[in-house]
Amino acid sequence: MVSTALITGGSSGIGLEYAREFASRGYATALVSNREADLDSAKEALESEFATPVYTLFIDLAEAGCAQRILDWCDSLSLQVDVLVNNAGMFFMEYLGTQNLRKAEIMMNLHVNTPTELCILFGSRMKERGGGYILNMSSMTAKIPAPGIAVYSATKAYLKSFGRSFSYEMRPFGVKVLTVCPAAIDTDLYPIGPGLRKALRRLGLIRSPRWLVRRAVRALFSGRRVISPGLTNAIVPALVALMPSRLIDHIGMKRILILSVVATVFLAGCTATMPRGNWSEGPYNALCELMNECKAESAAAGRNVNYAIFDYDNTTVLQDVEQTVTLWQLENLRFNFSPDELWDIFAPCIPDLDTVLVDAGAENVTARMLLTDIESDYRAMMASAGVSCGNELSSEQLAAIQSGDALQDFKAKFWSLLEGVMETFSYDTSISLLRGLNHNMDYDEFAALAREGIAAQVSKKQVRKILLESPDMGVAGKVSLVVPDGLALTQDMRNLYKALPENGIDVYIFSASLEALVEQMACDTRYLGLDTLQVFGYRMAGDSTGNILQALKPGYIQPYREGKTEAIRAYIAPQYDGRGPVLVAGDSNGDYSMLTSFPDMRVGLIIDKGQTLGGIADLRRQALEAESTGVRSTYVLQRRADPKPSFKRK
Repeated sequence: MVSTALITGGSSGIGLEYAREFASRGYATALVSNREADLDSAKEALESEFATPVYTLFIDLAEAGCAQRILDWCDSLSLQVDVLVNNAGMFFMEYLGTQNLRKAEIMMNLHVNTPTELCILFGSRMKERGGGYILNMSSMTAKIPAPGIAVYSATKAYLKSFGRSFSYEMRPFGVKVLTVCPAAIDTDLYPIGPGLRKALRRLGLIRSPRWLVRRAVRALFSGRRVISPGLTNAIVPALVALMPSRLIDHIGMKRILILSVVATVFLAGCTATMPRGNWSEGPYNALCELMNECKAESAAAGRNVNYAIFDYDNTTVLQDVEQTVTLWQLENLRFNFSPDELWDIFAPCIPDLDTVLVDAGAENVTARMLLTDIESDYRAMMASAGVSCGNELSSEQLAAIQSGDALQDFKAKFWSLLEGVMETFSYDTSISLLRGLNHNMDYDEFAALAREGIAAQVSKKQVRKILLESPDMGVAGKVSLVVPDGLALTQDMRNLYKALPENGIDVYIFSASLEALVEQMACDTRYLGLDTLQVFGYRMAGDSTGNILQALKPGYIQPYREGKTEAIRAYIAPQYDGRGPVLVAGDSNGDYSMLTSFPDMRVGLIIDKGQTLGGIADLRRQALEAESTGVRSTYVLQRRADPKPSFKRK
């Protein structure tokens, strides 16, 4: 059977937008409506845009027994309805009397009887299969007294109450039920003039169907039970709840709604954003809109209910903090181990010393060859200065060594070993090699070293790539690699980290660099001033004396590639009732999993490095296409101004 999304009222407006969203996710769509011409147009449009089947049924959804006829129609076409969207609705604003009794009857059938029967009929099938999704469209008016739309608000209140209760009944059987309570959406349901419609859109008081549907579908798949998206939803019900009943009687509901709109406009204007700086228009607008939404949601909940996840290297900061600090450490020979210890520190990390390494800056080079030259260089440099390890060198001794070939060979070949081992064996192997550089250091010694290295790289006030090339010497001969030099935290990123928690979004870092290293910059008040509980990176085991070992910490999910997604779900989502982040920021294929795995994500921020390979390149293309066409996308692209330590406005 064909996996299908069944959408009532699917021929236009919000229903058609739901059809587009599910078709884009690979579902066949079954559209049910009492508008035959619109059904034909919707089918043609969807089939031209998506490579998924579209089925249509012309039926009056307010008629008794129509739910059973819809089920029979689906069975006749062998459609397996895995998603049911009860979207069909009607609206009229009139005080009740005998003249609109028939309208009220139709509305009750359309909003109450038919959705309830569809939920029971299709929900029973989903229950038998052990899974499925049901989405019921309620309204903000379900939460407020609404003279003039008494039947509309009452039927929507029914849907909200029914949907919430039904979700608890169905959840044990794997069926997720969501009730959506939007404020005004820009459809032909509301009979307002084009001038007023345009003004309300500009003020954010009515939203596009696309805006609503993206949020609703994310919430559906993430298992939410009720959502009330938008600033208006947070303000109007709260404002009406504060008004005495006599005041409502005296001035009337229409005036109340007008006053609520004015209050919403005022409060929306007071919502904090952040300086524009060098942000491009697309990312800036998306981030400000997200913050305004989340500020309202947090105000309604009385606490921050949303969070953001940032990669660190080349996302939060420009360049890779681990690589740039390692380069500084190599250039300055900041080590606590002797030449006699070197082989025993690094050789055990490598699975096979005689495998030819990939992407090591030279052909036919092995780890054994590189380690032999590295040990020889280090021994010669220490012997020339008469010291046992690099940290014992005076500034004069270091300066003398830095003018010779041995240090240039040492730097290039250690970097060659790092790159080659990572590409040939694994990222974890390269991490163990890097931690070997900190042999015989406890946490405090490492932290002091890291802060010094970070400060040295930040002080260069530019981010660039440099050529690291060894002389043609030793058993490995000449190696040549391009490495990052310089480190920067842009003012724009500082502003974003400050603005997010002020607007209801908590911030966390998930990095594939060493956690203890990232903390020295991210938790420093000169940079971001985060708490250590907000920083997750690679964690190493430690010994009883506090020394950092080369082994990974057991039982901890290391945040590398898919591990980032697993770690977020394990360590952060439970603090937010199981929800995923609303914002994810990254720059590489190492971030692709977390950029695509969370249905709750509303904005995916990609820091542009000209990515051309892998999944991140696909997301970059989506963002570029949306930017060029003016169509809103989940993914937005922010350019860099290398070698300047700043973003580049587009």
